[in-house]
Amino acid sequence: MSRNLLEADIRWAKPLLEHEEGMNHLWVRIWPLAGKRTAWVQLQLPEGIFLDDSACGYKTDERGRIAIEAPAKEIELLFGIYTEKPVPCGGTAVVLKLDTQDNAGEEYCECWEIPLQIVDAVEAELLEPELDEEVVRKVKEQAARRPAETGGPDAEQERLDCTPAKVIRYDASRRTELEKEYWVEG
Repeated sequence: MSRNLLEADIRWAKPLLEHEEGMNHLWVRIWPLAGKRTAWVQLQLPEGIFLDDSACGYKTDERGRIAIEAPAKEIELLFGIYTEKPVPCGGTAVVLKLDTQDNAGEEYCECWEIPLQIVDAVEAELLEPELDEEVVRKVKEQAARRPAETGGPDAEQERLDCTPAKVIRYDASRRTELEKEYWVEG
């Protein structure tokens, strides 16, 4: 069953994506889902466009849906998408799917088609796309928060160690007492 009862604000950081090695971000704000017990969000991408899992940081279920813990509150999601190899240029769309279940157990599904223009690098430079400053700000905030959010024992391993190396100098003419005692001339 699909009803158009839900409102969302969905915006790209820029209105286009480079066809090869391109990157863009999609910001999604879904208004509070009153009367909903459970909600799931899923992004369906065209072939050749991938979701940057490290950027989102959301846990997904076996169907690739993000479970929303508190659907009665405003939901904000930020997705990074990218291309690796060349994909066909032209217009395409990303589909945002929101599945909900109310307190009576009845399920609803809402889908939004979000248009996206795929262009080559030369065209991207010529068009000089206008950036959505609010989305760009949210991307920067998320990037700044990411190391603090990882937490746990692996968080230190993920960070780059930039401490200076300890310099150990060896003087061949000086030997410790143990070295003198066990030194074998060869």
